[in-house]
Amino acid sequence: MKHFKYIVFVLLFVGGFIGCNPQPEASNLLAQAEQFADNEQADSAIVLIDSIFYPEKSFNEEEYMQYLVTRTRVRFKAYRDIKGDTAVFKAWAYYKDKKTAPRWTALAAFYSGCVYREQGDKNKAMRAYMEALSEAKETSDNSLKGLVQTHIGGILWQQGLNRQALESFKRAENYYQNYPEQRIISICNVGRSFLMMGQTDSAIIMFKRGLQLPNLNSDWKGKVLLEQNISVAYSEQGKYNQALPYLKDAFKNNLDTNSVVRFYLNFANLYSLMGLNDSAKYYNNLVKSTITHVHSLDLKISIYGLLGQTEEKTKNYPLVIEYLKKEIDAYDQLLEYRNNSAILDIQQKYNFELLKNSYQQDVSKYQYVVIVLLLILILGIIVFAKYRINQKNKLIETHEKIVTLSRMASELEHLSSAKMALQEKNMRELLMWKFDVIRKAVLVTKIDSDNASTLQLAKRFHQIVYHNPQHDVWVDFEDIINHISKNLSKRMRDSFPNLSEKEYRICLLTYAGMNVKEIAMILELSSNSIQAYRTSIRKKLGIDNVKVDTEAYLKETLNG
Repeated sequence: MKHFKYIVFVLLFVGGFIGCNPQPEASNLLAQAEQFADNEQADSAIVLIDSIFYPEKSFNEEEYMQYLVTRTRVRFKAYRDIKGDTAVFKAWAYYKDKKTAPRWTALAAFYSGCVYREQGDKNKAMRAYMEALSEAKETSDNSLKGLVQTHIGGILWQQGLNRQALESFKRAENYYQNYPEQRIISICNVGRSFLMMGQTDSAIIMFKRGLQLPNLNSDWKGKVLLEQNISVAYSEQGKYNQALPYLKDAFKNNLDTNSVVRFYLNFANLYSLMGLNDSAKYYNNLVKSTITHVHSLDLKISIYGLLGQTEEKTKNYPLVIEYLKKEIDAYDQLLEYRNNSAILDIQQKYNFELLKNSYQQDVSKYQYVVIVLLLILILGIIVFAKYRINQKNKLIETHEKIVTLSRMASELEHLSSAKMALQEKNMRELLMWKFDVIRKAVLVTKIDSDNASTLQLAKRFHQIVYHNPQHDVWVDFEDIINHISKNLSKRMRDSFPNLSEKEYRICLLTYAGMNVKEIAMILELSSNSIQAYRTSIRKKLGIDNVKVDTEAYLKETLNG
């Protein structure tokens, strides 16, 4: 029965596991996506996240909440539209209630804030960021603290609260002490805050301090970003001759071919401000010739807008209108791209729904098969259990009968032994009683019983009682013995046919428990004669062992 229980348990476990896990590889996909997100490989991460088609069934509750946070995280890093990613709110509520995972609580709160910010609700976004910062402080992850602090500064900056934004960006930089790339971005944010506040000198000092960082030589992106910001700061001061070397140095250090056209545009603007129109025209032409190779629609919109502003300064209105049209076209392409992305998201959701429905149908079929198999198995177990119970009951009944019979046999054996003992006792008592009766009868007739033999006394007794002096007393003894032990004389004669009459009588009296002296008196023989006869009897009976008693041997042989 135990084996059947184990089989049922395994079937239920396997059935439940398969039925609840349509995508067994989902956990590995999620772990890899998180690693890609940590390494700023958002595009690779989002491919993995989007390949998980049934997260509700593929994960346990904890993993599902991590999935919701990670999905919003990688979509945000990949610059996807996350306004509709409100499922991250559920994860935020889950981790707030759990209160045992501050890092995941901080991440859920932070990306909930990013969703609110995309939706245009800056108040809710700020509250979410503040709660994320509070939870992040419970961890040792300074990178996370710096990230949240940076976005808090970004909202303050958008609200025109430049001084508060400046303080927030400074705190972010402190958190990023061991993260060179993020620290440079924080330094740039601090410097831009100074620029927004009109403190250009402070901004330049901040940017130049960034250039002194020890790891900057291996970070060309950070160096280029700082040099571009210094160039912009000097340009705002009107120090174009000081701005130009930093812009040239940034262009020389730049390794991103996609940003070359932006450099051309910055050179064109700077040369135009310096009054070097030929150089400005040269770089404008470079911008016009390379803009067709730009893939970023956001960058195209920005470039066409700046080109239009440049031509407007020279009052070349036909070109202004042309660039304005191109800017509008690029904007329309961007909207179309975003709409297509939204359509692709909808199509992906629809395909996932189809996969879910197909999976549910497969699960239903599987469950039906499992249920049928379980019913058959349960029925078989019931039948087998009933059979085993019946067999067990029969065994119990048989055992009880055996016990009863054994007890009865024991009792019968005990009764038989008691009966035999009683019979032997009665036999001896009857024989002795008859003997005493004979003796007493003789006394009545005043015969000298002490000198008379037993047989003479018996004859005299019979003469007095039965009026028959020829009556054989031995017949009385033999009748008494046969009465007590049924047919003993016949059984003895049949068992030992080689015994003489006297030997036979000695055996019969020995069986009856008479000792040598008593047998001698009854048979009118001496004790020595009886001993001699008994020795002869033992030889004829084949009793070689001196330890075997003649009486015991006779009883065992005749009663066996």
